[in-house]
Formats: sequence, C-alpha cells, structure tokens
Amino acid sequence: MIKKIKLIGITGKMGTGKSLFSSFFKKKGIPVYSSDKRGKILMNQIKIIKKNIIKSFGQESYKKKK
Repeated sequence: MIKKIKLIGITGKMGTGKSLFSSFFKKKGIPVYSSDKRGKILMNQIKIIKKNIIKSFGQESYKKKK
C-alpha cells in the first residue's frame, strides 16, 4: 500500500491561531515547516536581504531576532 502525503498550508492574520494549530500537529508527531522561522533565519544570515529591508523600509524596520 502506498502512503499518500498531504501538504496543508496554514494561513491567516496575526493572532488567528496559526501557531496554536501548528503546535497541535507537532504534538501528534506531524512535521511542521514554519516559514516565519525560516524567514527570520534568512534575514539574519544573508546580508543582501537585511540591506534591502533597511533600504525599502528604513533602519527601524530591521531588528535582529533570534
């Protein structure tokens, strides 16, 4: 029997429960990819991304997050 893999996207505005819903999947052992976490990693590691954020939105728009 072949297992079917399903890809589910969770979208919504801030405060709508995306992280809560994702944590439900994680607790069930279902892999979760967080584009927010990946975006933060990229912003902090790739200098051209940081430069373009500051160029487009000003110095105050970029604050390094862990």
